[in-house]
Amino acid sequence: MDRKGREAARPVRKVWIPWALTALLAAVAFWLARGLYEREMRDPWTRDGQVTADLLLVASPVDGVLEQVAVRSGSGAEEGGLLFTVRPQDEKHGMAGRSVPVRAPSRGWVIESTLQRGGMVKAGEPLFAFAVADSFRVTGFFRETHLRAIREGARARVTLMAWPDRPLDAVVESVGRGIAVSDGALDSRLLPQVTPTFDWVRL
Repeated sequence: MDRKGREAARPVRKVWIPWALTALLAAVAFWLARGLYEREMRDPWTRDGQVTADLLLVASPVDGVLEQVAVRSGSGAEEGGLLFTVRPQDEKHGMAGRSVPVRAPSRGWVIESTLQRGGMVKAGEPLFAFAVADSFRVTGFFRETHLRAIREGARARVTLMAWPDRPLDAVVESVGRGIAVSDGALDSRLLPQVTPTFDWVRL
């Protein structure tokens, strides 16, 4: 090949190299994206979750005056541990009988108690909520396309925002079959209310 032929071939070679690099990068990007998609479908995850627990309302069994208050907001208690005592009050004769102890129904924590010694209480009137220790659970909201990979009894991992470096091992207890259409607690049909989002399952 003479000098003129070699000079004519050089531009073609320079044009071919960028196209080849672009195609290679596109193939690598496609391979990575496909891998991430398959992993997400196989091991779905979500940032949209809530930690909840069973709450019990604690009340005095009798009308009377608080004689002793053994807990405050955030206090922990073992099952049967003393919460407070009430000295019953007889409408005709004032204070009567021995103090009545009110004890923790299970192991857990007191939520927002404002009880003070000497305060009046009425029988059956809720005084504070009590969170049951063994009832804490995480409810996660997933896209419809992820549900096929979620099964009862499957292993899961939960990471709380407060402790991002301490993931918790968990087990899928159940998969919800229906939700209500607005935020809040249970509606009149006892369905959980969830913010409307187009990619969640709705029945």
